[in-house]
Amino acid sequence: MKNNLRQIIQSIASTATHVASASEEISASATQQAQTSETQKDQTTQVATSMQEMSSTVTQVSDNCNKAAHAARQAAETARQGGSIVEDTLTKMQLIADSVAATAKTVEGLGKKLRPDWTHYRRDR
Repeated sequence: MKNNLRQIIQSIASTATHVASASEEISASATQQAQTSETQKDQTTQVATSMQEMSSTVTQVSDNCNKAAHAARQAAETARQGGSIVEDTLTKMQLIADSVAATAKTVEGLGKKLRPDWTHYRRDR
């Protein structure tokens, strides 16, 4: 019976050793999982921060694009107005050219009427 009791105690001690060893492995695994979870939490926080920064940058780029589009529309309108002014100027310049040409013809006609007839005067006299 002593032998039997000794074997039972040895079996219990061996089982306790196995349980302790398994507990240590479980504890080490739980510690590693906790560290991995902490690392994942930190990485998730970094990703969230990066996403917020990217969102802010995208918003800024969008605002700048809207401002550039507005400036382009204003420049196009200014160019249209400038083109209209140039057309008006060209029309007025053509009117001035026509008026000057008419005045030149009038002056030429007056010159012909007022020019003395020099044909009856000869230089060799």
